[in-house]
Amino acid sequence: PYLIEDPETLDLDQRYPDFLRRRLEAADLPVFVSNAGIGGNQVVHDSVLTPSEAALHRVEPDVLDQAGVTDVIFWEGINDIGISGIDAAELTDGYA
Repeated sequence: PYLIEDPETLDLDQRYPDFLRRRLEAADLPVFVSNAGIGGNQVVHDSVLTPSEAALHRVEPDVLDQAGVTDVIFWEGINDIGISGIDAAELTDGYA
């Protein structure tokens, strides 16, 4: 079965945004890191693994509507290729 979270590491702040936040804080940079990620999420299609809408539907409320956002790391696409099997053109259109 597909594990959404490993119970051994749940709530230990061991995701890449947690490491990024700690590095930025250590550098005394005045930033806020928000992790709006959902395991199993996809860019183009709603997720079949988790009850989540596609990133195309979530990017506005989760990112663009947030006050003060100046930069975004958009780490999406792995699940589209690995789970949905979409082709490069459909994924590229989704990114656009």
